[in-house]
Amino acid sequence: MTKYNSFSVLLLTVALVMAQTAVAQKRIVSDNKSTVQLTQSDAQHFTKADKQPDKNVHGLMSSSDAGVHHSLGMWLNGAYSAIVHDVPTVSSTPGGYDAGLGFVYEMSYSWFLLQVGAGAHFQGVRYYQDDYSFTNSDLATAMWDYDSRWLTEGKGGQLVDSYGLPIDVLTYQINDRRDVVRTFYLEVPVLFGGAYNGFYGLLGAKLNMALWGKIYMQQNVTSTAVYNQFNGVSHEMDNHGYRNLVQIKQTGKKIDFRTDVLLSAELGYEFRRDAGRYRLGAYVDYGLLNLAPSSDVNPFYFDFDRKWNFDQFEMTHVFASALAKDCKMHNLFAGIKFTMLFSLPERDKCILCEQAKKSSRR
Repeated sequence: MTKYNSFSVLLLTVALVMAQTAVAQKRIVSDNKSTVQLTQSDAQHFTKADKQPDKNVHGLMSSSDAGVHHSLGMWLNGAYSAIVHDVPTVSSTPGGYDAGLGFVYEMSYSWFLLQVGAGAHFQGVRYYQDDYSFTNSDLATAMWDYDSRWLTEGKGGQLVDSYGLPIDVLTYQINDRRDVVRTFYLEVPVLFGGAYNGFYGLLGAKLNMALWGKIYMQQNVTSTAVYNQFNGVSHEMDNHGYRNLVQIKQTGKKIDFRTDVLLSAELGYEFRRDAGRYRLGAYVDYGLLNLAPSSDVNPFYFDFDRKWNFDQFEMTHVFASALAKDCKMHNLFAGIKFTMLFSLPERDKCILCEQAKKSSRR
């Protein structure tokens, strides 16, 4: 082989090698471009702070907002609280307050939200009762003491005072009656909703269980009497048992409200900072179940043998008494709620793994 032919073969070999190298390089660039495009098109991030593309190895891993995301957090709330009722002679206002806190798990998928949590709240409400009075004839009925001595005890079959003088009519006047109840609840909310452009809304139900309740009652009692042998009404005669505006207080008694289901609605705005999401919203909870008791106890009672001993008179909360037995009573809460949510760590999406799965199905 001549020197010229050898040189020609060498040039041809080099040309073939360079051509193959160029084709391979072009393929690599094309594959990398496709991978980057696929990575960037699939990379929708959960928080505004994650808008920049992920800087994972070779650009092959990426988070995706198109999937399910999980968050944990807590809430604080404060509200106006009331027991909406139709109990006769009891005021419909003023109601009271409610304050609570709890922990929440939230699952989000696109705009859809699901919340499940557990929390506790403390309610305190106060109501007033209209002034009323009753006589010894009323006390002889089943509604009260059901003791015939209120009508027949004493000389000539009449009621007598502490000195033994026969009384025609004995009257007790009740003024400035107020009833307070303070209840500690455990609640389990299950809420559904959505979020759009910073705003969010939730609707659902809450299981509301009363763990314990305490009641406080206060009233003024005045006793008067009418005698057959005297003109007018006798009053403020302590030695005869007639006293004026004696204040009676009782506290520490328990009240048992049944477990309730609250219909809940919440609407507010969400803002994001660093890794957290913060929500401030307004909410309304309304009890679906009737809290009225099955009680035969009078809101104010005492027996015949204690009729002159005002310090031994008994009271029970009007919402736990026979006065509310056949009535309707429902909880109402309306207030402000602050929620903090933090995303749980999520496993990144593997682009090459997804491509391999798609290829294996073909």
